[in-house]
Amino acid sequence: MTNIHKNSIHALSQRLLDFQIKPSFAQFTQTSNTGNDYTFKHFDEYGEDIRLYYCDLNGVPKTFKRDRAKSLYASDSFTERFYRTRYTTPRNNANGKPIKYSPPKGTKIKIYQNGLFQFFKLNNPEGLNEIETLYVTEGEFKAFVSCMFGIPAIGIPGIHSMGSAHRNAYTEKTERVTLHAEFIETLEQLKNLKSVVLIHDADALDGSKERRSSFYAAVRNFSYGMNEANRQREQNNQTPLAYSYWFGNDEEQGKGIDDVLINNPFTVDDFTRGTSELFTKTILSSPGETNGETLQRLKDLKSVFKLQNEAFVIPYTGTVLKVKDRVSECTKELISLIETPIEGQETKIVFVSAPTGAGKTYAFINEVSRLRKEKNPFERAAMVVPTIALAEQIGETYGVPVVRGGSDNADVMAAASASFFVATYDSAPKVGEVDFLIVDEAHHLTRNFREKATQGVLDLMHLAKKVVLMSGTPVSAWKEFGAGLIEIQVENVAPVDVLVHELGKGASIQDQAFKVAENASKLQGLTVIRLNRKTEMKAIKKHLVDSGVFQPFEISTLTSDDKDSAVFESIVKQSIIPESVRVLITTSLLDDGVNINNENIDGVHFFQDKIGGRVSTEECVQFIARFRNWRKSFHVYFNQDERTSDNPINPIEYLHGRQKAANLQLSEISSMTLVKENQKEVFKYYLDKPLVYYSQTFQEWAPNPCGIIADSLRFFAERIPLDDFINQLNSFQGVNVIRDHVESVERVNEYHQTKTLLTCERRNELTKFKALLNDDPLKVFYCLYHVSKFALKKKIIERFGPAVKVHQNEMQIEINAISKAIDVEKIGGEILGLETYGLTLAESVEVWGTYSNTSLWRVVSMGLSFWEVLKRFKSGKEISKKDLNLAKRIDVVRMLLLDLKDTKLTLNEMKAVLYRQGSRIAVADLKVWVSLLAKCELTQSKRGELVKVIEVYESETVFKSLILEGKKEFGFFKERKKVEHPEKNAVSQEGRELTRNEKKAIPMVNPRRSSGQNAKNTLENYRIKYEIPESSRIIENYQKHIEKRVKINDDLKA
Repeated sequence: MTNIHKNSIHALSQRLLDFQIKPSFAQFTQTSNTGNDYTFKHFDEYGEDIRLYYCDLNGVPKTFKRDRAKSLYASDSFTERFYRTRYTTPRNNANGKPIKYSPPKGTKIKIYQNGLFQFFKLNNPEGLNEIETLYVTEGEFKAFVSCMFGIPAIGIPGIHSMGSAHRNAYTEKTERVTLHAEFIETLEQLKNLKSVVLIHDADALDGSKERRSSFYAAVRNFSYGMNEANRQREQNNQTPLAYSYWFGNDEEQGKGIDDVLINNPFTVDDFTRGTSELFTKTILSSPGETNGETLQRLKDLKSVFKLQNEAFVIPYTGTVLKVKDRVSECTKELISLIETPIEGQETKIVFVSAPTGAGKTYAFINEVSRLRKEKNPFERAAMVVPTIALAEQIGETYGVPVVRGGSDNADVMAAASASFFVATYDSAPKVGEVDFLIVDEAHHLTRNFREKATQGVLDLMHLAKKVVLMSGTPVSAWKEFGAGLIEIQVENVAPVDVLVHELGKGASIQDQAFKVAENASKLQGLTVIRLNRKTEMKAIKKHLVDSGVFQPFEISTLTSDDKDSAVFESIVKQSIIPESVRVLITTSLLDDGVNINNENIDGVHFFQDKIGGRVSTEECVQFIARFRNWRKSFHVYFNQDERTSDNPINPIEYLHGRQKAANLQLSEISSMTLVKENQKEVFKYYLDKPLVYYSQTFQEWAPNPCGIIADSLRFFAERIPLDDFINQLNSFQGVNVIRDHVESVERVNEYHQTKTLLTCERRNELTKFKALLNDDPLKVFYCLYHVSKFALKKKIIERFGPAVKVHQNEMQIEINAISKAIDVEKIGGEILGLETYGLTLAESVEVWGTYSNTSLWRVVSMGLSFWEVLKRFKSGKEISKKDLNLAKRIDVVRMLLLDLKDTKLTLNEMKAVLYRQGSRIAVADLKVWVSLLAKCELTQSKRGELVKVIEVYESETVFKSLILEGKKEFGFFKERKKVEHPEKNAVSQEGRELTRNEKKAIPMVNPRRSSGQNAKNTLENYRIKYEIPESSRIIENYQKHIEKRVKINDDLKA
C-alpha cells in the first residue's frame, strides 16, 4: 500500500491506521530466560522513518553484532536487535538507485516471522502445528497483515532474497538454489505443513522485459529452492511439500496481499479454500510428480510473463523468388529486385540466397551482368571469390580474366581493361574500382576469413555503386547494415537426409570417428570423415595402416599442411577424390570453394565436439554441398549437450550493441591519434580488433560490418542448444534432419595407445625445437618465416627485416619436419609477443621455454603485460581503455597487498575485503594477480590456506628477475627461491603514494596481533565502501606523487 501522509501524522501511525493494525497487535510482552518481562515492538518510529524489528518463531528478538569504536576497555562489537528501516522518502544507495528499505550495514538477510508468532503462537502454543499452507510474500507489512487476517505468511526483504543461487560455471545459468536457514527452519517447525505458496503483487507482469524477467527468475529460484528442500526432507524421511505461485490479477482490488485483504475481507474464506478469484494461481509441484513436470510448468510460465525465448539467429525475411530448377529462370525479376529489393526502395547492397548447385554463378555472369551491360555499356563488373581454385575454375569455364595471388602485371592489366573479371578476395583491390561487384561465397566475410582479404573486399564494396552478396547459406544480419535480402527458392532441389547423432556420456567423438573409419573397410566405396583434430586424424590413419586394415594409399588425411598433396590437387583441379582412396579424413579445408563429383561415395560423416564455437549450421550445410553427386544420408555427430533454449537476448539488439561498441572504439581511436606519437600504439592495439578496421584505400579507420556480424554470430553459436541447431538445419532448402542418440561406443585401447605414441613423438619434436631455439633463436626465426602463415611472416619481417625472405640455412630441413608435428606458428607468435614487454629475444625464448604449456604461463604473461602498461603510463604515453581498466583492477589488488603486509588472510577473505571496497574480483584472477604483484608465504589453517604478504614489488625489475630464474616452482602456491634484491627494503612511501588515494586511506592493520584476530580486524576495517573514481586512480595518484616530488625539490632549492 502506498505510503501517504494524512493529517500530518507520522508515517507509522498512518500505516497502522491504513492496515487496521490495533495497538495491541503492534507489540507483545513476554518473559525472558532470566525471568524478566520485556515488551517487543514490531514497529517503531525512527525520525520520519519506520523501524521494523524482527523476532523468531518463539518471540525472541533477532540480533546482529554492531561494530564499536576502538577502545582498550571494551570489546570490538556489541549485540543489537535486528531491524530494517522503511524510509518515508526513498534514498539513493551507493549505485545511485533509489531504495525504500535498508538493513543495518553488513548484516545478512533474515526472514520476517513476526506475524506467525504474534497471531498463531503467542496465545496458542500449538497454533503453528495447525498451519497446512504457508504463504511467502515480499515485505514485512504484507506478511504481518496476512497473519492478522488468519493467513499464515512470512516476509522476505526482496523477491530474490529467499536463498543462495548456485550457477553452472560453463553456462552461467542458475541450476540449484539453497533456501536460507531461517526459511528452512520455518518449514521444519510447521509440523503439519503440506504446501508453500509464493505470492507476488498484481504488477508483477507489468513494466519492462528486464523487470518481468526479474520476477520470473524469482519464481524459478523459489521452485529450485523448494525442490532442494524437498530432496533434503526425503532424505530425512519427511513428506515433501507441494508448492505453487500466485500473483494478483486485479490491481484495482489491491496491489499486494495486504491491500486485497483490507479492501476485500471476504477473500479470507477464499484463501482458506484456495479459491480466491483475485489471484492467478500456478501449481509448480505436487508430491509424487517428477522434476520434469515442474520444469515444464516453469517453462509454460514464461509465456505468462511474456518472456518467450528469443531466437538464436536473425530470421532471413527477404523477397522470395520461386523457380523450378535454376536461378536463370528468374533473371528479369532478379535484375529488377537488385535495384529496389526493399518495398521499392533502392539499396546499395543486396544479399541473394539460393541453394548450392542452383546456378547462381552462371546466372550472374552470363545473364545478370550481360543484361546490365546492355543498359550501361560503360559499367565495369567483377566477381570476387575466396579461393584461388574457385577463381581459376570460373575463369576457365566462362573465359574471363583472373586476378589471383601471384598474378603478374599482364593479368592485372587484362582485368583492368575488361568489362568483367574474376578475382580472389586478396587480389581484387589490385584492379581498382568497379561499378557492379558480386561477392561469391559471401558467408566467408562473416566467418573470420583472412582479415586482410576481408578488408580489401570491404574497400571495394565502399567504392562500388552496386554490391551483390551471394551465398547458399544466407546471413540475414546484413539487413541491419541497410542491405536488401532476396531468397530464391528452388522447387526441384534434390532432398538430402541429415542424421544428427547425439553422443551420450558413454561415447566419445574420437572413438566414434575411429569406428566409422574402421567400418569403412567393410564397404566397397569411399568414406569421407570431417574431423577438426589433427592428432586424432594421424592416430586413426597410423593405427589402421599399422594393423593392416588399409594400405597407406587407401587412407588419406587432408589438413592445411597437405595442400601440396596429390589428393588435394586432384580435388581442386578435377573435383574428384582419387579412386584408390577408400577413406578420406579432412579438416574444414574442404568446407568451401571445391566441388566433389565422386559417385563412389558410401558415407559422409561430420564430427564436432560441441555445437558452439567453430561450427554452425552454415558450416554443416556448406560441407554437405561439396558433394554434388551424393544425395544420400549425411551423418553429423555432437557430444551430448545440456544447454536449454533459454535465450533472453535478442540477436538484433545484440548486433546493435556491437555497432555501438564499434563507434565507441572509433571515438577512442580519434582521440588517441590526435597525438602523432600514439598512432603506432593505436595500430598495434586495434589492428586485430574485429569491430573496426583500417581502410588502406581511404587511409582511415571505419566500422567493420563483417567483424561486427561475425562477432554476433559467434556469440550465439556458442550458446545454441541441439534442439535449436536442428531447427536451423531443417530451415535450409532440401534438408531433412533425423535425430539419433548414441549412448555408448566401444573403446579401442590399441587406437588410444597409438594416440599416446603420437603425443610422445610430438613432445620429442617440441624438445628438439626448444633446443634449437636455445642454440640460435635468430636462425630458427629465419627458418620459421618459410614455414609460417601470413600473420607470423609479417611479425618476423617487422622484427628481423626483409633479409629473412632470402635467407637459407642448414636448419631449414629440420624446422620443416618439426612444423609438421607442432604448431610453430603459435610458438613463434608467443615468443615475439614477450619481446613487446621489454624482454630481449634470448630472454623471451628462456621465459617461453620455462613457462609455456604450464598453468603459470597466464601468471607470467599477465604480469609482464601489467608492468609494461604501468611503465608506459609513467613515461607519459597513452594507453588503451582496455589496458587502463585492467591496470585499475590489478592496482586495487596491489594497494590492498601494501596494507596487508605481514598479515595472514585467505584468498576468499581478500575477495571479501575487495568486495567491500567496491571491486568484484574472482578468486581465480586474485590468485594470479597476487602472484605477479607480491612475494608470499603460505601456511595451512582451519580457515584454509593463509597468505602472508612478504614483499610487494615496486617495479617490473623484480618481477622479471624472478621469472628469469627459470624455476617452475614460481607461482602463488609454491615456495619461491630466496633471491637477494637491492630493493628488498620495506615498501617506500613513494611506492605507496603511486597507488594510494590519500583521501580514501584505510587504517593499517596492527601486525603484532595474532593472525586470526588480525584477519578479523582487517575485514572489519574494510567495511568502508571504496569507490573507484571515473578516471584511473593510477593516473591520479601518480600525478599527485610527481607534484609532491616537485614541491619537495623546490623546497630543497629554496
